[in-house]
Amino acid sequence: MFRQTAIIIPHKKDLIGVLICLLVIMAGCSADTKAPARLQVVSMVPFQEATVSITSVRDSLKTINQTLSYAKPTGYIKLQPGKYRVAYAIKTNIVLDHLFVLGPKSYQSLLITGLYNDSMDVNPETTAYRLKKIVAGAEVTDPNGFLPQFLMLRDDYEGNPDSGLLRLVHAAPFKKKITVRDKRKSLEKKLSYPAHSDPISVNRASELNMSMGAVLLKRFTPLLKKGTLLTVILGEGNAGDSTLVLSTYQTPTDTIRKKQ
Repeated sequence: MFRQTAIIIPHKKDLIGVLICLLVIMAGCSADTKAPARLQVVSMVPFQEATVSITSVRDSLKTINQTLSYAKPTGYIKLQPGKYRVAYAIKTNIVLDHLFVLGPKSYQSLLITGLYNDSMDVNPETTAYRLKKIVAGAEVTDPNGFLPQFLMLRDDYEGNPDSGLLRLVHAAPFKKKITVRDKRKSLEKKLSYPAHSDPISVNRASELNMSMGAVLLKRFTPLLKKGTLLTVILGEGNAGDSTLVLSTYQTPTDTIRKKQ
């Protein structure tokens, strides 16, 4: 005798609902894997024209080339997530040649700083200083910065989207330490070269005084927008030790996410 087994056939409406849920989940996963990475480059090697090439390791035919002016961010370049080789050159000499991994939905800024000396060959394979694989701000921290170096800055954060975030970056090689204070004395940051502050939550703008010891270098009032990160990069000014040049950029509003 065979025992009868009941086979339950789902209702047509239930089956359609399950299929729709599966399609939504698959679409979400696909969107995550294809969500672009965003990278911008900021050249802070004083008063030098430079070029940068960004090449996909997966497909070397996919290369983006840009000319860089001092203290002017490129703006975010939209890229497929993955590994990229970034080559930064001054007067055809490659100063930086490095691999970076860019994740989906990421916002990052690559800042190159230091001083360029015409009398030395800074090609990473031939220079006496052996630049080859520069570690971000760790291997090369000479205050006078004759070796170009980089900082890879993350531009997306968890925080309060109802206020603006401010980040300060010291990229002026001739100035060992810079102090930044606001008029209300609610903010004071002492920055060494080359380094940056953590993002600071700021509800309203106040004039910032930037000084080296007793010498006032620059005054600046940041314009902050809710839900965004404003980065202020302090670079060398035309008058040498007595001035600063500021390079600023603001992220899109979706880069500051509410803490879960």
